Amino acid sequence: MTTKGMDLLIAWEGLRLNAYLDSSGTPTIGIGSTFYENGQRVQMGDNITSEEAIRLCKSLVDSVFEKGVRDNLRVELYPNQIDALTSLCYNIGVEALKNSTVLRLINSGAPRADVEKAWRMWRMSKGEVLQGLVNRREAELEYYYSHEPVIVPVAAASKIESAEEPVSQLESQTQGSKLDFLYSPSFWSMFIGAIALMMGDDGVFTMPEIYKGLVTLSGGFTAVYLADKNLKRFADAIKSRI
Repeated sequence: MTTKGMDLLIAWEGLRLNAYLDSSGTPTIGIGSTFYENGQRVQMGDNITSEEAIRLCKSLVDSVFEKGVRDNLRVELYPNQIDALTSLCYNIGVEALKNSTVLRLINSGAPRADVEKAWRMWRMSKGEVLQGLVNRREAELEYYYSHEPVIVPVAAASKIESAEEPVSQLESQTQGSKLDFLYSPSFWSMFIGAIALMMGDDGVFTMPEIYKGLVTLSGGFTAVYLADKNLKRFADAIKSRI
């Protein structure tokens, strides 16, 4: 999955360090992970560090979800299209994607209108249409079909752009100075968010809240260092949980 595709995924999944129940009632942790690298299911009461969450997400995307997309494709797609399908697969699961009308239509070269209609069907949880899923499907479709920047949720500050070359060719790597984040609005948003955590709900600095804010900041820097990615992405994920 490209760096830009990962931005889209994190934007919708968010970052949670303690296990919670997702919209379907499934225990979830980190960046929308419902199981760990060893296949063990997430249990309520589990917790994870920010760097572990990012590492887990990348590992599962590479070894399970993007692999599931590529293994079942019969046509050549652009990297942005692989990203969009991987985001869908991450949300609904490999088996669901494998047996989906969406994948069948893509493999058969069906018209765009037919693919979009099938893609939008994946907007329900427990028999109810969820606006969050409606919005996510629209963003994935726009990314899938566009070679121009598309608007993603506030949680992802970096623009999503499709790559220009097919997946059979080498994808370019994002380059930049290690100090670029000092000029990034996302960095300062994370910094201000950490200060807000320190102040607490009553606007008063207390030692527990100061500690919580410092942990947020230190976790962010550590995660970016270990993941070797731009700080902007992690800052956006932090913003989604404040």
